[in-house]
Amino acid sequence: MMKIGSIIPDSRRLRTSAALMMLAIIGMTVFQVYWFRKLYNEEWAELKKETEVTFRDVIYKLQFQRFQDDTVAHRSEIRNNFSIRRCGQC
Repeated sequence: MMKIGSIIPDSRRLRTSAALMMLAIIGMTVFQVYWFRKLYNEEWAELKKETEVTFRDVIYKLQFQRFQDDTVAHRSEIRNNFSIRRCGQC
């Protein structure tokens, strides 16, 4: 026969098990929140970098296109404005 004092009552075991399960669920929830926040911040930083690079690239291409379309830079009938004169010819 078993002694009554050596066995933990069932209600105490159930409370202990329930408390451990709740602690595990809370721990997993806290870890998931931490992990999702970290992932979100990393992805946001990466998106920001990619957006800045793409925007800069588009601006450079537009500037280059505008420079090419500039009539002063490509007209052949304009004489060379970068001539060097000697002091005797001034």
